[in-house]
Amino acid sequence: HYYTSADARTPAFTDEGALFAHFWRCRAMWWNVGPHLKRRMRAESGRTPDQSPQASGSGPSFFSSSSDLEEFKMVLRHKFGSIARAWRVGLDRDESGLLDFREFCAAMRAIGYVGNLRTLWFNMDADNSGTISLNELDPEAAAAFEKFRALSTAKYASIPEMWTRLLDEDRSGRVSLAEFAANTPTLGYDDPEEVEALFHLLLVRPGATFLS
Repeated sequence: HYYTSADARTPAFTDEGALFAHFWRCRAMWWNVGPHLKRRMRAESGRTPDQSPQASGSGPSFFSSSSDLEEFKMVLRHKFGSIARAWRVGLDRDESGLLDFREFCAAMRAIGYVGNLRTLWFNMDADNSGTISLNELDPEAAAAFEKFRALSTAKYASIPEMWTRLLDEDRSGRVSLAEFAANTPTLGYDDPEEVEALFHLLLVRPGATFLS
């Protein structure tokens, strides 16, 4: 079941509605890869502790190449249709908004990705924070989701309340693109192309035409 908050154990919505509502509940994950793994990755990459992948020296480095990351993104697009959908459905399984290294490895096994996971992680976690977010894979999608969350919660107490009072006014349990476009100006959207792009980002199932 999905719930609107940790306190009020009230079931929220199923399918896309529940998923994108629950998606905004980001809880901090403090586990990191540990100093031993960081030291080993830096040694193999030729990086000093305060160097980023782009500043790892003048010579070629397997770790500094973006080819693994781009290949990974291609795999996600092919399997899920978009990076944003891959993050929500395949990667961020606990819907915390963050992935640590253990969660990342488990998600990769589930997806069937067979590349070098340590290299891939090192390229994504450039700040050595021990976690990655959608922003490191698809900054545009992450910004669109954050804007939607901020505008929604500025006018309504929660995403589920916004769904009930604004998007799904007819209580049908699903929202079409036409309904979404008609109601999102209330939140502050005025660009039809932006609204349509956001609608498709919120769809979880490939080929779906309704949020539900």
